[in-house]
Amino acid sequence: MLATAALMTLFTATTTGCGGSGKAASPPEKPAAGGGEGLVRILVAGRPVTGSEPSGNAKVPYRRTYTDGELYAAVTGYRSMAFGSAGLESLYRDAQGSVETTVDPAMQRAATEGLRGRKGAAVALDAETGRIRALVSTPSYDPSSISGNGSADAAAWKELTASQDNPTLNRALRQAARRAAPSGW
Repeated sequence: MLATAALMTLFTATTTGCGGSGKAASPPEKPAAGGGEGLVRILVAGRPVTGSEPSGNAKVPYRRTYTDGELYAAVTGYRSMAFGSAGLESLYRDAQGSVETTVDPAMQRAATEGLRGRKGAAVALDAETGRIRALVSTPSYDPSSISGNGSADAAAWKELTASQDNPTLNRALRQAARRAAPSGW
């Protein structure tokens, strides 16, 4: 429940091409880069960080792609033809159009650099609005590596899920902080 509330805070109140007013949803202005007309675009600072490319599979014609995948994995989650979806990709899997996040690219990069080489998470909030300005979980992964259903995707999934560092766990949204109790407790 908490993770869903945090994800809901991650995007602005307006999503283009999505219903909600009782009127028919208008189609997105342009499809995601490389096609994928039915896939929602996730935007950071107005720029798509998700896209798609032909998959070669008639049942699922497009494979998800991620710009700066490792940088934004905690924000986007993943959408895989073989392994399902997580994060915003799961929350908006049936939406059409775009989801504009409130993430600031410079803050996201700074938080990522601050955690480089460590296991942990960082969340930066706008104190006035509560909007999420950065959301980082490390170690991270590139969602593009598992977005298809081929042998390379299966090998990447096996490696990610076997890792003791658990890079697919979004520590910012899914793991409670563990601290030692103060002395005297």
